[in-house]
Amino acid sequence: MGYGSEAIIQRIGVKTNKGIISTPLGANMQVKYNLDSDQTLLRIFSDWADSHGRKVLMPFTANCSIDALRACDTYIALAADKKYLMGHIADCGEPWDANHPQDTPGYSVPDNYMAASQTFWVALDDVEYGDEFDFTNWWTSPAQGTEINSLEQMFTKTKVAMMYASRIDH
Repeated sequence: MGYGSEAIIQRIGVKTNKGIISTPLGANMQVKYNLDSDQTLLRIFSDWADSHGRKVLMPFTANCSIDALRACDTYIALAADKKYLMGHIADCGEPWDANHPQDTPGYSVPDNYMAASQTFWVALDDVEYGDEFDFTNWWTSPAQGTEINSLEQMFTKTKVAMMYASRIDH
């Protein structure tokens, strides 16, 4: 992919909505519910982008500034298991409110996305999902109190939720 060299990386949790719950209705009768798929947030947004020209509107909450976000050309949501969603930032803004959608023609959130508000949103092109993020050539500024500047070390050895990184191709 031809992603840019400046990225904002958001660490996200890995949760699914899968879970079979049952309740008794009477003698020898049970009802099972919550049989939803085991889709993660990353897969939901990836599948939506795949069916919408590889474009998606991604709301998120982060402790960053809109100016820092605008300086980046790539957004990466990176899960603890190294699965990721990555896309080129076509537009961004703040805040995101489900009741007052942004005017971003061609970009939308998945129908089953239920968050009412987030601090930021990014309109992403060329969305890509992967099972194993390749940390090669990604570098970041050292975290406060450390000398770590490898994105992989930053991701695995700290709990930093938002990271800014640069891709340096040698």
